[in-house]
Amino acid sequence: MKTKFLADWETLKKDFDTAAKVAQNPNAQTIAFLALMAKPTGFTPILKEIDAAFGKEHRKTVNEQLLKFYGKREPISTLLAKIIPHIDDDKFQTAVMNLMTGIKDLEKAVQLKMKELQDDKAGVKGASDWNLAVMFEVDLKKNIDVLTKDLKPAALAAIEKKKGVLKLPAAAVKHMDAYSKAAARLKADEAFDSLKQFVKEADKCADACEAAIKKEADDDYKKAVQRFVNDLRTLCSARVTDQMKKLDAHLNG
Repeated sequence: MKTKFLADWETLKKDFDTAAKVAQNPNAQTIAFLALMAKPTGFTPILKEIDAAFGKEHRKTVNEQLLKFYGKREPISTLLAKIIPHIDDDKFQTAVMNLMTGIKDLEKAVQLKMKELQDDKAGVKGASDWNLAVMFEVDLKKNIDVLTKDLKPAALAAIEKKKGVLKLPAAAVKHMDAYSKAAARLKADEAFDSLKQFVKEADKCADACEAAIKKEADDDYKKAVQRFVNDLRTLCSARVTDQMKKLDAHLNG
């Protein structure tokens, strides 16, 4: 399976760099922003690995690299969003917005290609409406990765050593992995059961996280854990619920 995600990124960056060179009336904030954007983003080696992994049809490697891509994408997207209101040049402001949108679209395109690879390996002809395991797996592990990074500062790590919330998602991850494998094999009944167990364990995890921070005094720790809980509950209440309805319809239709 041939992909050109690295080339797509290089085109995005080239368009941005071209606009940056002719930006009018750069203020101090814009100049500082351009200095940061002149440094390597880290996307190039990741996307090179992703293209190579698709070429070898190694879905696991693509998934691992996509998580790394997200780790780089989030802070850059935040930076782009913050600088936009401070840019006086309309054309350059548009270029920044196009870069921000393009990076997010690139991440989504990799996810969709992962689903296509999964369907090809499973022998699926055409769209498989319920077989969307790739999206869930990436989002769940991405949320855990964000929480892990949020709790790295020494003060928060000391609290985490006592609370141990990072251990709580383990059971949910286990069932999500089982769901992904079942979906890849088009085992709808196994996929449904695994997803049902995932929701159960995710709810337990969210409840335990909230109990852990109920009397916690450190606002940063509470904020980080609550963010994870909110993301986990949103994943379960929206997209996972919709997926279970599709699976139920597939099994009983």
